[in-house]
Amino acid sequence: MSLFEKLRGGSRTADDIPKAELRDGEVPEQSSAGVTVYSTQVSQNTDLLKVKDQLYNGNMVIIELVNEDYSLDRERVFEELKNTVEDTRGDIALTDESTVVVTPSSVEISRDSL
Repeated sequence: MSLFEKLRGGSRTADDIPKAELRDGEVPEQSSAGVTVYSTQVSQNTDLLKVKDQLYNGNMVIIELVNEDYSLDRERVFEELKNTVEDTRGDIALTDESTVVVTPSSVEISRDSL
């Protein structure tokens, strides 16, 4: 075990980290933090409503696009997200083929690698 792992309290894997997701019909509690980060899956165009609500509330959302039955129109999803981001003066980035990050105006997405 490395020194870093000992300081952290042992080695951790991705399975050790709790997952957070917006569920249908669930209204998240307001956090005392300035910005809350949510993750959700979008499999239908109607799923965008909860994403847009969180963006208008000043929160950041990590979106996984799921297209199991090919009903998701990705171009329309991107266009709606871009319009919402422009409206809120936020930021948007595609991190891979199926993951989109949208942020409010108080958060900028860096395009530089660490």
